[in-house]
Amino acid sequence: MRLAYRHVLKNRNLRKNAKKVMIVMTDGESNTDRQLTHYQGSGARSHGVNMFSIGIGERIDINVMREIASRPYYYFVRILDDYGALMRHSVHLIHDILVGESYKLSCYC
Repeated sequence: MRLAYRHVLKNRNLRKNAKKVMIVMTDGESNTDRQLTHYQGSGARSHGVNMFSIGIGERIDINVMREIASRPYYYFVRILDDYGALMRHSVHLIHDILVGESYKLSCYC
């Protein structure tokens, strides 16, 4: 997340009105310091990056998902059962990012 955050925010060649979006796919458990996850998510959001947090699997820590995601959570946090579900819902996710309208996936939290 840190590497993507730096590239999105430091890229001066972005179109002025381009949407800044980061999609973080995770098993829902932080593999780094939990405070770092929170810091990176809030830092990106404070710079206008819309953060989508997609949890895949059965052992999702919803609090980690929320630390990453923008608000409202029902729109920016997605929980899917498996990678097959990700493939089935990818068109809807892309639509949500580009158009800004929400389709109901398996779960919004």
